[in-house]
Amino acid sequence: MNRSGDLVIAAYESATFWCVAVTDDSTIITYSWYFSDNMSQPLVIDNQTYQLGDTRLSIDTRLDADGGAGRAGVYRCVADNGYSKDWAEFQLSVNTS
Repeated sequence: MNRSGDLVIAAYESATFWCVAVTDDSTIITYSWYFSDNMSQPLVIDNQTYQLGDTRLSIDTRLDADGGAGRAGVYRCVADNGYSKDWAEFQLSVNTS
C-alpha cells in the first residue's frame, strides 16, 4: 500500500493523510479510517474529520478548543477488496506551544 507520511501540524491547522491500494481492475477497493482511541470502530466522519474521495482523510482543527491536541494520535487506513485487507498507520502530532 502506498501512503502519506506522518504529520506534525501547528495548533488550529489542517492535515490530510492518503493511502492507495492496488488491485486488479475487476475488484473494487473500499477504504475505512480508524483513530487510535478505537481501532475496532471506523472513525466518525463529521464537519472537521472527513474523507476526500475514498483515499484521503482530512482533519481540520481550527474549531477545536484545544487546537487539535485531542485529535493527535495514530490514524489507520484499511483497504479491503473483499478477498484481502491491507492497512497503513499514520501519526498525527499537534504542536500546541
